[in-house]
Amino acid sequence: MDSAIADYDKAIRINPRLEQAYSNRANARRAKGDIEGAIADCDRAVRINPQLAEAYNTRGAARAERKDFAGAIADYDRAIQIEPRLAMAYANRGLARLIQGHSAEAQADFKQAIKLDSNLERVVEARVSDVERTLGLKR
Repeated sequence: MDSAIADYDKAIRINPRLEQAYSNRANARRAKGDIEGAIADCDRAVRINPQLAEAYNTRGAARAERKDFAGAIADYDRAIQIEPRLAMAYANRGLARLIQGHSAEAQADFKQAIKLDSNLERVVEARVSDVERTLGLKR
């Protein structure tokens, strides 16, 4: 991750308005556990390009890691509004909704995510199982 972050740093130095570099660096920072850095990069990316759905999705995931589920859901909503076929945003919003206790809405999001990308089925099932186990929920 450090080399990826360094590469994005270099790209940003060359072109500070390269929104995709900020969004990609946010993913790398989040993977390293730098949640605040990831959020800051997403903030910058969406200031440059308010239509960059991936940045809202990434910022939502970072906010969820901070336990800011309302903020996460707002970001996922915006990502979906911009790019209605962004399956991962539905999956992520479903997890945030499940954690908040909104299981019907969560299930609808999971269903839509899998409809858009059938490859997400196992990922969603595993993540839902983890959340349910952590929260002591039963299916």
